[in-house]
Amino acid sequence: MNLPLGRHTKEHPRRQSPPRRQSPPRRQSAPRRQSPPRSRERSDTTRSKPLISETSKEKIRDLVNDHHMNSKSSEHHDSRQPVRTKWPDKMPPPVASKVPPTPTPTPSAPRLLGSGSKVMSQFQFMSTNMMSNLQVTVLNDQINSSPELPPPNWNTSPVSVPALPPPLYPHLPNMAPVSNGPVAPFMTSGNNPHYSVPSPAHSLHNGASSSKSSSPEVFVELPAGATPEEEFIHLSKYLFNEEPQIHLKERQPDPRNKKYFQYYAYVQVGTYPRISTLPSEYNTKEEARKSIIVLALNQFNKMKNEKLAKSLKKTTEKLNIMIDRIYSLARNSSNGLGATKLEELYEKQYGEILPSGWTTIEEVVKHPRLEVDSSAIFTIIYTKKPVINHSACAALPNLVLPEENEWPVFVTLMTSVSTVYVKLVNEMSEEFDKMSDEFNSFMNNMKPDPVTKVEVGSLYCLYDEEAWLRVEVMKTVETLTVDHFLCKYIDHGEESEHHINELYPLYDMFRRLPAQAIELFLPESDVFDELFDYKQVEDQFVGKSLVALIRTRDSGIITSTLYNTDVDPNVNMNHLIFTEICQLYNVSSVPEENMFKEAVYVSFISRKESCIYVQIDSLMFKYVISQIDALVSSDEIDQHAVTSLDDLEDVLLAKFGQDGVYYRARVLEVDELSQNITVLFIDYGNTDVVSYNNLVKLIDTSVSHLCLIPPQAKKVNLAGFHGQFSSEVMKKLATHLNGDDPVILKMTAAGALIHKRDTDGRIININSLVLGVDLNTSGSRASPFHNSTDTQCNLLDPPVIPSVGSMIDVLVETVSSPTNFWIRPEEVYNEWVELVEEMDTFYSEQSEKYRPVKPEDIKQGASFAFYYKDMDLWQRVSINSRISSDNVALFLVDSGKIITADTSSLCYLVSQFRKLPAIAIKSKLHDIRPAFGDWSPEDILRFQQLCQPLKVFKCRIEDSSPDLIKHGENVQLSVRLLDTHNPIKDIDLATLLVVEGRAKMSE
Repeated sequence: MNLPLGRHTKEHPRRQSPPRRQSPPRRQSAPRRQSPPRSRERSDTTRSKPLISETSKEKIRDLVNDHHMNSKSSEHHDSRQPVRTKWPDKMPPPVASKVPPTPTPTPSAPRLLGSGSKVMSQFQFMSTNMMSNLQVTVLNDQINSSPELPPPNWNTSPVSVPALPPPLYPHLPNMAPVSNGPVAPFMTSGNNPHYSVPSPAHSLHNGASSSKSSSPEVFVELPAGATPEEEFIHLSKYLFNEEPQIHLKERQPDPRNKKYFQYYAYVQVGTYPRISTLPSEYNTKEEARKSIIVLALNQFNKMKNEKLAKSLKKTTEKLNIMIDRIYSLARNSSNGLGATKLEELYEKQYGEILPSGWTTIEEVVKHPRLEVDSSAIFTIIYTKKPVINHSACAALPNLVLPEENEWPVFVTLMTSVSTVYVKLVNEMSEEFDKMSDEFNSFMNNMKPDPVTKVEVGSLYCLYDEEAWLRVEVMKTVETLTVDHFLCKYIDHGEESEHHINELYPLYDMFRRLPAQAIELFLPESDVFDELFDYKQVEDQFVGKSLVALIRTRDSGIITSTLYNTDVDPNVNMNHLIFTEICQLYNVSSVPEENMFKEAVYVSFISRKESCIYVQIDSLMFKYVISQIDALVSSDEIDQHAVTSLDDLEDVLLAKFGQDGVYYRARVLEVDELSQNITVLFIDYGNTDVVSYNNLVKLIDTSVSHLCLIPPQAKKVNLAGFHGQFSSEVMKKLATHLNGDDPVILKMTAAGALIHKRDTDGRIININSLVLGVDLNTSGSRASPFHNSTDTQCNLLDPPVIPSVGSMIDVLVETVSSPTNFWIRPEEVYNEWVELVEEMDTFYSEQSEKYRPVKPEDIKQGASFAFYYKDMDLWQRVSINSRISSDNVALFLVDSGKIITADTSSLCYLVSQFRKLPAIAIKSKLHDIRPAFGDWSPEDILRFQQLCQPLKVFKCRIEDSSPDLIKHGENVQLSVRLLDTHNPIKDIDLATLLVVEGRAKMSE
């Protein structure tokens, strides 16, 4: 179809937005909102002037560098301050001796490892004395607390060293407790018995700082081959700066045997909670000792890894990000926030740390949103709020719609298959984009407090999906907690609930442009709004630039046809939706083999073809009729009448000669001489001869989408009928199948079986009634619940069916869907358990006596015993169908499950196990149907989860009807299942599925 539409390739500069989390009231799931792609890049935070001057950039860079390097050179330390070990919480550090100040070295000669360094001297001393295996970790020159410095003329030449006890670990000298420090080496030098290499617990960053260091924690690994006990002691010193104390305890488990003891152990390190082997005990002290070492080592390793990971946190270097975060943390504190507390909150929330000296950075101190008060002992951060006028009730200007009927639009939202929201792509949209940039920049910089009072109908803004958006409060939401409101995104069309704390004032400067979202109605698919899930076609609309051809603008409702003009030929998007509906929900199709459908009408009996045409009562069929009626009642039908034989299309509207009504038709034959046309009415099955001036070109009308709907009349052959229908058969069929009363249609391999209820509500077989013979469903046997002979393969008695209106306790056994499952009355459960126990004992000993089963006895419905491996029990089964000469499908009569098995695994079912009738009863939930055509796998899984094994439900029998899906399952109950295990209220499973959007109440 050639459309009078130009190609619109201009893209509207607007970014796309991800799906929204909340849906409008009539939608079942959150729609996705989109915005046009922007033609220009935009930073996360836009500001009117640079936040960081070049001088400040250098300053903060130096601060960060100083913070990272403050341990690599002594010029970053105050030589007059003793360096202290980092102590665990609640553990007081040891008393440190006074250390005389030392001269500050020049920057050109780093003090840490200078030639005059005490650490370097000691290192040279140990190296000279052949202590090559000793590894030294230099952490700081201020080592331990020493009463005095070594004499200046300390001799570093090689000296003889007496034999020392074996070192505890190779990389450090042996440590021993001292009175005024945490650890001390056994090796001494001169008159300095306490002069030592520091333990691994010393930090590289012990200089004074108001913020925590981001430099990595230093941990010296033990060499390969270290024993668990050495690692255990090494980690204890690293974590707590103390050696662990291992305590061994003994206990007499039996007072009568005083020579027998059991042992347990625990570790104590300072004030850290003890680690114990209890409740485990051991036969020897050595076993207990080894066990506690391994236990503590595992725990210490976890603590070490956590400590090292924390030390790797980075320092925030971008000043604008840092200021935004500081403001966000301090704005909720009316009395200000201390710098130390703010640093803790900052690290916890953002996973980074503030740079050292951040409270002195000029941009922080002079920022218009912050106030830094350093006059007191503690530095306190306050926030400032600029005052800007705004009025919640100030109205927006009205959006002026184009006068022409061809609009370039961008689709922002789809709420159903018949409703979309769009934005115009024109000069106004470009102006709106500029205002959006200003809006986001302004709100990101100012960040005002949320409103404290909300008026319905007023305008506000909120931050959502990384952007500030304008909203209108539609109403108060009563079902949620207090202060929840339904808000509409006026520039996108979406509606969702929000708390008052999410709403902010919309300032007057951002009210200068009208709301941008325009609602368009797509009339073709409105009937299917609740039937068809719009999400299946949403991706083809939302976020796309299309052309809207406006059809009507009556009463504020704009009806439109959307076209994709970026392809050739142009695509009618309304038809695209309708095609998807027809393909995914073709309710007019006949049932599959061995399946049935109710509410079927016989529309035509064809003697010529010896068949019948049936219609499935469906919303699609009713829709076709309503659309044709609306077209006929308008003047449009005369405008598209066929004027010549060249105008014949595939699907037309044809006037039926007997009633003068138009129906959809397809041309069968054309008589060019008489210009008469034979047509088939595709929704009924009958034919007629009409003149071409009684035909209408359907494709050119406003309901052209009716051409996409499949024929609603389906041709079926009747089972048991052969050859052409006789006059007598036609008469009987016309009597019983008058087209006004619904029938039940079941498809079999032999053809269609037609059932109908008589005046007494009984089900009668029309095929059998017309032919005068008894036709059963399978064509191979009589009713399975009639015992014809007394052979071992007799059928079981049918289950006892509870009366309609009764309430019983049941267990749900096999679940295929919410309208196809099997229940087992709880009152016979104990009898069934006794039965299978007896069968298990009997056949475990005598199964070989009752097999093999003769091939002639393997008939549909015959009962046998079968060992079911999944349950590890012998079960009663019946033959459901024969797959091959050696394989059969078995029906477990007590649970409703169908399985396949080899015929050699069957045993004859002895009479004592046929006394109890079959137990499983086929059922369906009463008065519900699938929400979208058929049960999805997710729906079935959800229902299976609700019907937990061995869970007892209250079951009310609402109806009992014949089941025609499978012969032999002669009844299906329509039930209500109530879960009474909830302490608050009983749960109706059918109602729950409806509430969850998985099902709908039957009409």
